[in-house]
Amino acid sequence: MAERQQSGDGSGDGFDRRTYLKLASSAAAVAATGFAGSAVALPSEYDPDTVVDLGEEGLTNGDVIDPYLEEFFENNVEVRIPEGEYDWEGDGFHRNAEYNAGVIGEGEVILNATAGEFNNNILAAGGTLVIKNLTVRGKVTESRIRLECESDGHIVVDNWNFPDGSETDDRSRAFYSPREHAGVVEIHNCYISEFSDNGIYASSPGYDDGGADGQIIIDGCVTHNVNIAGIRVGSTNSIVRDCVVINDAKSPDTGFAHNQRGIWVRGPGDDIVIENCDVVHSWDGATAPLDFAGEGQDSSGHIENVRVYNNASHDAVRSPPEAWSGNDIDVTGDGNLTVPGWFTDVCQGSDCVSASTDTSTDTSDTTTETTDSTDTTEDANTETGTELSLRTTDSGGIEYEFTTTGEVTPLYNRDSFPANSDTDGAEQNDDGTWTGFGATSGGISESGDSFRYEGDLLDYSVSGDVESLTLYADGEAVDFESLVVEEDSSTDESTDGSTDGSTDSTDSTDETTEDSSTTEPLPNRVIVDGTNTNTVASYKLSVSGDIEADASLSSTLDGGTRWDELEDEVGDGTVTGVVGKGMDGFRYSGELTSVTVEGAVAITVESSDL
Repeated sequence: MAERQQSGDGSGDGFDRRTYLKLASSAAAVAATGFAGSAVALPSEYDPDTVVDLGEEGLTNGDVIDPYLEEFFENNVEVRIPEGEYDWEGDGFHRNAEYNAGVIGEGEVILNATAGEFNNNILAAGGTLVIKNLTVRGKVTESRIRLECESDGHIVVDNWNFPDGSETDDRSRAFYSPREHAGVVEIHNCYISEFSDNGIYASSPGYDDGGADGQIIIDGCVTHNVNIAGIRVGSTNSIVRDCVVINDAKSPDTGFAHNQRGIWVRGPGDDIVIENCDVVHSWDGATAPLDFAGEGQDSSGHIENVRVYNNASHDAVRSPPEAWSGNDIDVTGDGNLTVPGWFTDVCQGSDCVSASTDTSTDTSDTTTETTDSTDTTEDANTETGTELSLRTTDSGGIEYEFTTTGEVTPLYNRDSFPANSDTDGAEQNDDGTWTGFGATSGGISESGDSFRYEGDLLDYSVSGDVESLTLYADGEAVDFESLVVEEDSSTDESTDGSTDGSTDSTDSTDETTEDSSTTEPLPNRVIVDGTNTNTVASYKLSVSGDIEADASLSSTLDGGTRWDELEDEVGDGTVTGVVGKGMDGFRYSGELTSVTVEGAVAITVESSDL
């Protein structure tokens, strides 16, 4: 994330959150395993008398879960849901337990929203309620989870994810805290995407007209393309910490309002804190990354260690009252970089620390020069890889896909013939190759989609009105056949044992210069082993020489999570990754200079210098 890391919790330098950003474009990974940040310490008063395992009560994979929750989620009971996928009709949490109770998913617990909506009021009356480790699948309408505490109440939500969002012309949000909230609500490690009416709507307790001013703590969460605001707070002592807010395409809207803010202070609370967050507005239709409006003009607080990437026209930090202070703020991007003049240690421009704008599974380069550009022909020439544009004229429409050895990036923000976020996309395959896919709708005018890809093009298919298609590679009209490279010729004699990229295309510089020194293998090995734990761990390793992944040293146990399928970020003597029930292995030269881990893993080092 940023070079400025806080380590007050004694856990070392912390974990670079850019690694987590690669989940934002992979709903499958997020939906299956959740966001899985640092473990959350539960309040000491949370100590249920009884534990109920719903599997032992008859719940099996595919069952409707609502009746089980309605029966067993009650005061002084912790309900445990076995790993699996269950139909959820949107009930079961509503006004059930009020203190010293919880619902805990064990492993991957997916709730399929079969009714297309959910509306549950979770109320903590003088005690603690805990909800953990759930993922809701399916687009919904008129939905929200309402979190409310009486003055002595406490709610902890941890790793409850909503990756599919809501329909457009709708008013849905993942979480909402009402004016009546008077205690403490904590929301940790949640992934929220594509909602029409806020992601975390938690400003109401701060409102002058009846707000009880209860505290809201939002920690380690990610929101992606959410309308109105990704995160919204406004009550006294509220905290937004270690969060990532991304707006890189248009969200669903309410049918009457569209504003894609990042973090919005909307109430008059005092001593609000926003710290160690990344806000990415690479879509130029987004509004302010950090916004203060309405009763937020009467608030006070502090912003610290925040990075903003802004391609939009609104101020990066818009209209905070003078009662707010700020320091250690980096603002980059092609849009409005305005930050209040009284903030200190502010950096604006391309030389600053950048919030990552890359939501793909490869975040090895996070500078603003190689992420979401305006994608003109000139910009494409400064990027690595090949720009591919598929255009049709007077067409009935086509569907297409193509496979490459390197990463494929849809160019959603290109000035002409941009990819369509509703129909076009890219994904990494199990064998390490990538597939781009999409469709053009046709019509008498010219339409098209654009991508950039690394390495070589291996295969393609086009169906529909194929005769109407014209293909361009870096601005030159070509045909697919001329671009296809036989796979065996593009992957042989790779000195590092990998299969991505040919020996004479965009990766040739690496292979003919740096790789010429690797005829002798990297002599040392380090293995990060998560096979004996039941949690997800993040790690960062640094060496004084070179380091690269070694598939022969890596593995995933049966029953491993999809975290183990994510590609680790390797470059410049550093590797950053996530491990679940598997092992990540690397070879390196020089010395191992630093190791940072959040979670529980075993690390084995085999060095010729030991």
